[in-house]
Amino acid sequence: LEECQIARSVQHNSSRLAEFSCRHIDEVKFCDKSPPVAILKPDLDNFVCSETLRNSIQDVLNVAGSMPMASAAVQVSDAMFCAFGPITASNPLGYCHVRKSATELNHFICTGKDCRGFAAKGKQVRTKSMCMHIAILHSCFVTNTLDTTGDTNNNATFEAESSTEPGPTVNSSERTKRLSTLSLAEVKILPYILPHDLLQSVAKRDACTLLGVGEIWPNSFIPDLENCQLCGSVLGDTCIHPGQSQNNPCYLLTELNPFKQVDIKVKFCSSRACYAMHQASVEKLGLFNISDKVLVSLDILLEFREFFKMGHPIGNVIHAKLITLTAKCEESLVPSDGEMMYIEDLLYNGFYSFEMITERNLDDVVCGVCGVFPEICLGDGNEKNCCTNRQIHYTKDNENHKDMIPLQEFLSNLRRRWLEKTVFTRTNEKFTVAIEELPPIIAPSLTGTAVNTEMKKKSVYLKPHQPTGDPALLHKLISDGKLDMSRIEQYDSKFINDAAMACGIPTSGKSKEYLCGTLHDLYGSILVGNCPCHGFGKVPGHTGGFYHLLCRHGATVASKFLVLTESVRDAADLYMSLKHPPIVFINDTPCGFVRHVECRDPKAAENLWGKKAGCFEKPALGQKPKENQNVPVIVPPEYSDGSTGSRQPSWEFLRATARSPNNLQQLQQSAHFVLGDRFHSSSQPHKSPLCQFHNIDLCIQAPTIKTSIQESQNNRKNMRRLRSSCMQSFEVHIAYNFLMDYYQNEEIVRRQKKIIERSLVNGEKLIRDSNLRFIITRDDACG
Repeated sequence: LEECQIARSVQHNSSRLAEFSCRHIDEVKFCDKSPPVAILKPDLDNFVCSETLRNSIQDVLNVAGSMPMASAAVQVSDAMFCAFGPITASNPLGYCHVRKSATELNHFICTGKDCRGFAAKGKQVRTKSMCMHIAILHSCFVTNTLDTTGDTNNNATFEAESSTEPGPTVNSSERTKRLSTLSLAEVKILPYILPHDLLQSVAKRDACTLLGVGEIWPNSFIPDLENCQLCGSVLGDTCIHPGQSQNNPCYLLTELNPFKQVDIKVKFCSSRACYAMHQASVEKLGLFNISDKVLVSLDILLEFREFFKMGHPIGNVIHAKLITLTAKCEESLVPSDGEMMYIEDLLYNGFYSFEMITERNLDDVVCGVCGVFPEICLGDGNEKNCCTNRQIHYTKDNENHKDMIPLQEFLSNLRRRWLEKTVFTRTNEKFTVAIEELPPIIAPSLTGTAVNTEMKKKSVYLKPHQPTGDPALLHKLISDGKLDMSRIEQYDSKFINDAAMACGIPTSGKSKEYLCGTLHDLYGSILVGNCPCHGFGKVPGHTGGFYHLLCRHGATVASKFLVLTESVRDAADLYMSLKHPPIVFINDTPCGFVRHVECRDPKAAENLWGKKAGCFEKPALGQKPKENQNVPVIVPPEYSDGSTGSRQPSWEFLRATARSPNNLQQLQQSAHFVLGDRFHSSSQPHKSPLCQFHNIDLCIQAPTIKTSIQESQNNRKNMRRLRSSCMQSFEVHIAYNFLMDYYQNEEIVRRQKKIIERSLVNGEKLIRDSNLRFIITRDDACG
């Protein structure tokens, strides 16, 4: 449309407006298709709506009535309508196509740009603005009266075929064909390390094609199978991909032969119970098939991957690559601008599909020094790494809650959607995921029982205002056994009054019921993960970002996608999901974290740190924490002198000579500490005196632990990820962050491996042991 507007402006400036023509005008002039199915008439008298909407529709209809040959709505096909609406700068004609939903009954989807906004963008609920085109279309189906297009001058009307609004038409054979084809496509797997010989053959064949000698790229790609790979039935004859035009070319994209036009055909299974579409097997040639429209060489996709790892927006990388390839191509062979945009979209989906079908294991990029026992973990949230929340369903209390999906199953679902986009160009169903279904991203070897309690957050507690009282003091009463919140209604007025005063709640002139409610409110803030010592933020209309647990070497141990605003509940979810919780956990809200865990799961807290609340000593009111405490158990192995007194049991257990059941029992009973990082402890002093007991510098071994690794890694993540992630949909965002976690861990592990291998002598080699740590062994064959 923009091209046509520019051309018309030039014709106007040249005083040749009468000679103006464009492809849209030509399509109308030379169209040999049948006329519209029906002209629809609105019936405002019987249309149920508000008076405001009725007046707005009438205003639009008055404008339409003043235009020659204008109709309020026209049905142009079984599933497509054209409706008149407000005339705006982005839609000067007023008409928009409205598509009938294929999945939802009596539901329409407007294609107008002005109709995609939202009237309210809340943290959880986004109310869509009213679409006038859809409103007018609904008003036409009140009495279901249509004008026949064959007799437009006749005022007679006839009843529509359906007694209700047009519903979705689901073709069972098409559904069978789609499901079977996807089941066949899911078998496709690519190795993470592509064979060197395959990439060499791509380069060789590419050069031969350019020079016109030897083995060149074929001009036609046809499935070489005769029988269905799903059911064994005979395959039918070759045909073009459904939905594609015979006149539109297909392209081969390689480094030396860009935009080479080729013929791509498919075959369908002859069985009515299958109908699976079989595509040409081009992977063995070093190509990747995207919707039978583009065949791209694997070396180009590997180049995209390297830019992706560095944080470059993949859309920009694809665009730059195509511009570069056009410079190598004859001008007559370069696709049009419209085709180039379409190819960019295909390559975008193709890249993510390529990544999702690539075989990879998170266990391969677990830190080589920590292995499955990360002795020290650092946690931090990142609200900036967020996406839009349109594809997330906020399950209400009165709705049926679903179970959390295991990580591998969740990734398989994402993989299937990306495959669908590169087999059929688009997915058939909308993507939505319930808030309680999202799993944390943790390597299988590090996962105990995965936990995600995002649903138990309450937005009222996540707002800036804090409940009355000090949650630390309430927690102290509960942990000392002086107050049982489950029996609070049974206490007398004096006890409730004393408990409220002990928690810093004003009691003058307050009833027992009021004080009980205030104590419940304060207790509720602990359970949802609120912490008065630290403020949490969130971008309106977007998700809450990510929470990451890192080891002391910067590798990501666990990640959680946040739908709502961050709270200490997120850190607790990841911490309690680990098979082996770290001995030292450093975060910016240690006091709130411990309070939350002890109220949420008292038995687990008792096993982790006993009565010490994650501190070096038991916190006590009116008492200052001791300084210069000797806690050798927190010393990392790189600073250990090797003596018995300075090595914690877990590291002794990890040595091959000390893997006995007694050592394992000693490891499980060892103390765990939850400490604050130095930056937040100094810049944002904690509100309660009990928080001082979480200061890491109370221990003489503290200089051996850096506490800002998570902050620097978050900055590093933002440098790479925020250029791409701000406007991503959820299904892109979660796949993007999963891949980026993998690649950044891979970079850290590769660096560790190189450093260690430089110190190897003859006969020594580096391997991972059963705990996934790097260990040096001697090759017996060389010994």
